[in-house]
Amino acid sequence: MKSSKYLAALTFLGIMVLAAGLLYGEKISLVEVELGKGEREHLIFMRLTEKLGRDLSITLGNTYFAEQVFAHMVPSQQKYTDSVEEKLARYQVDDPIHDPKTDDPVGVFLDPVYGAYFEDRFNALVERGMEDVLEAYYAGAFSAELNMQEVAHCPDFIVRTFSDIGRGECGLDHTKEKVLIKTYGTLLGGSEEHLRAYVRNIEKIIGEGGYVAQVLSQEEVAEILGR
Repeated sequence: MKSSKYLAALTFLGIMVLAAGLLYGEKISLVEVELGKGEREHLIFMRLTEKLGRDLSITLGNTYFAEQVFAHMVPSQQKYTDSVEEKLARYQVDDPIHDPKTDDPVGVFLDPVYGAYFEDRFNALVERGMEDVLEAYYAGAFSAELNMQEVAHCPDFIVRTFSDIGRGECGLDHTKEKVLIKTYGTLLGGSEEHLRAYVRNIEKIIGEGGYVAQVLSQEEVAEILGR
């Protein structure tokens, strides 16, 4: 009898805590599984990858403001980086953007492990994009292709940086966590959509069918473009 009352009291207490969280708008973090190191590092990497995509669109959009394709991508890219931020909180992984209000200016990456890598990558893409509008579209397309590769597979930078993370130990192809599989599928779909938009604009200049894959195989790109 005492054990039944004790169990009932614990159940009641749990319900009250959950209700209080919902009432006052608090996020209740329920970690279903503990991610492996590769999965944790990959989530951090994806947070910065999506930020880079957003920052690139903002920068190129400010330069080529008549080309609306860049500005149109920013809201979805913000949504994607926010989605990864939510997964970091869910799995209790430190966010490399510690305070989005102060640590998230365009083109600035402050993480001690990944910051320099992403700043160099961002600056290289911006430099290319500043040549002319065609190169801006190519820079965006390159970023979209690389993003798809890095969502699906363990990025080279992670493998080089961490000796205990193998090439097949992170990314969509590795994880069995359903929440991450769904999230990464959404990121892939977004990058595919962006690639199609960039290629449409590239081929308005160079001619239909003239786009050559920059990161993925030509066959993979052709499938994404429906060719």
